Amino acid sequence: MDMEEWLVWQRGNPTVKAQIAEMTRSYNAYVHSVLWGPQPPTKWALFAAVSDGENLIRMFERYWAENAPSESQHRRLVTKIVRGYAQVRERVDRAEKIDEYLAQLADSGLAVSRVDPPGPKPGAEAATRLMWEIALNILNDPKRTPQIKHGWRRMLARMVETEAKARGLWYDVDSIAKMLRPSLTEWESRNLPNN
Repeated sequence: MDMEEWLVWQRGNPTVKAQIAEMTRSYNAYVHSVLWGPQPPTKWALFAAVSDGENLIRMFERYWAENAPSESQHRRLVTKIVRGYAQVRERVDRAEKIDEYLAQLADSGLAVSRVDPPGPKPGAEAATRLMWEIALNILNDPKRTPQIKHGWRRMLARMVETEAKARGLWYDVDSIAKMLRPSLTEWESRNLPNN
């Protein structure tokens, strides 16, 4: 005897009615976990929820027999399952629209790469060159050139920062020091006597 035959056989039993109510609650909890769980639902999980709901309705129609349309418990069950269908259909439609949109993006070549590719970034070279031009102007002016001693590179970076801010460029001293380091090392080898 399968579950449906047992339900027909047990028609009218209050324990069975309680079990029907519990099965309805557990199904609703299942649909809720599929729809709103921590992971986005797959289409297969959504369709499985719909299929389980259809089986549950069929089983309870068999249990209630000709009284099914007038039985309030059965109507509530059908209403909840139909509401679940609507939510599942909405999620499937949304997922299909997203898939279509991503396919169109991929076809058009406009797909956005989420990975930041290695190598120099656009605009970085111009900022480095501009910082070096400011530093070179300072180094070529004997009145403004910092005294060559411990910490002179940091002092130069601070002076460059002040001028860069006056031009509307907002970089911190550490970034400016990094930008200046290669050019400044080359400048030192050409312009400072070896110790």
